[in-house]
Amino acid sequence: MTAIPRYLVCDNFMDDEDGEYVLHTQAPKFLARWNDDTETFDIVAEYDNISEHFGGDKEKLISFMEEMVNWYEDYDEWLEENVDEA
Repeated sequence: MTAIPRYLVCDNFMDDEDGEYVLHTQAPKFLARWNDDTETFDIVAEYDNISEHFGGDKEKLISFMEEMVNWYEDYDEWLEENVDEA
C-alpha cells in the first residue's frame, strides 16, 4: 500500500467501549463517531475546518457525509461476510 486510505476505522476500547470511529485522512481531515440511533456520523474532532472546506455549502457537506455513511455501511457488510468473531 503506497497511500493512506481515505477512511480508517478506529476504536479504543479502553476509552470508549462501544464507540466506532472513522478518521477521514484527506482534506477536510476529521474524526467522526458512528451514531447507531441516527445512522450518521457525529464529528468529534476537526483537523481542518470542514465548513470552510466546502465554502459553507451545506448541500456539498451533506453529500460528502452521505458518501462516508455509504462507505461505512459497505465496510460493515464486508466485516460480516469476511471476519469470524471468536
